[in-house]
Amino acid sequence: MGHPLNQQFHPFKTLECSMNKIVKAVGFYALLSLVSACATVVVEQGSIMPQEVVDQIHAGMNQDQVAKLIGHPLEQNPLHPDQWEYFYQRGGDLQPVTAWVVVHFDAAGLVTQVETSGPLPEGQGIKPGYEAQ
Repeated sequence: MGHPLNQQFHPFKTLECSMNKIVKAVGFYALLSLVSACATVVVEQGSIMPQEVVDQIHAGMNQDQVAKLIGHPLEQNPLHPDQWEYFYQRGGDLQPVTAWVVVHFDAAGLVTQVETSGPLPEGQGIKPGYEAQ
């Protein structure tokens, strides 16, 4: 091994080494972004309540009983204070889902009708949006 002053400096070799590192880094991040772009994130919004829970709501139940079963709605419709509206949406996967549940009450606060629109999720334990009985 010779003296450091006797060694020749090769700028192109240094540049080649740096370019090689840059190409590898760019390739790695390109591959990483391609792999992460393939993943879909399922996003659920609104009141998540399974169909079998909604099916337990029946005419004659009072508002407290409904609230214990599926919770209070996130917002109250000022134009229809006699009904509670629940909205559910799932997106991000191949088949997005949108569903509504509307519970109608009479002047005494008792259920008169339950409307559903769209497929509700299947039950998988306790979900946000309702409480266990």
